[in-house]
Amino acid sequence: MIQRIQSLYWLGAAICLTFLNFGVSVLNFNGKDFHYEFSLFGWKKMDATNKVIGENDMHFYLVTILIFAFIIQAIFSYKSLKRQLKLANLIIYLHALVILFLVSVFAFGKKMFGLEYDATEVSLGFYALFISLIFSFLATQGVKKDKKLLDSVDRIR
Repeated sequence: MIQRIQSLYWLGAAICLTFLNFGVSVLNFNGKDFHYEFSLFGWKKMDATNKVIGENDMHFYLVTILIFAFIIQAIFSYKSLKRQLKLANLIIYLHALVILFLVSVFAFGKKMFGLEYDATEVSLGFYALFISLIFSFLATQGVKKDKKLLDSVDRIR
């Protein structure tokens, strides 16, 4: 189970998602006298001294917990490669949806949420999510490789 390379990749993806659930900011929007921080828990509007002026709670962290649960389930379903491959594809699709949402917030944050800011920047949390997607993709490739190997052995019998 753990000795397979895809299990190690999924473990790396799970560590990146755990890092995100500690409240690390994903996107920052800078204005003249204030700035917004977007994490998986929602928006925080802060002034120049980093004092919180306002908050908007979003329960976006539930999606990362769901992805984390699917990763754990995929690691422990090593006996059924067909099920593991379905879970791996589901994990990648959920990652892609989260990243697509964050890119749309990055591009259209003013229109979507009515925010007033001058500049935007990607923070460390976005990179952790992207690295988690890469680990999940590599794990999926490992599952496909195992499935192909077992199918070729079955043809020999």
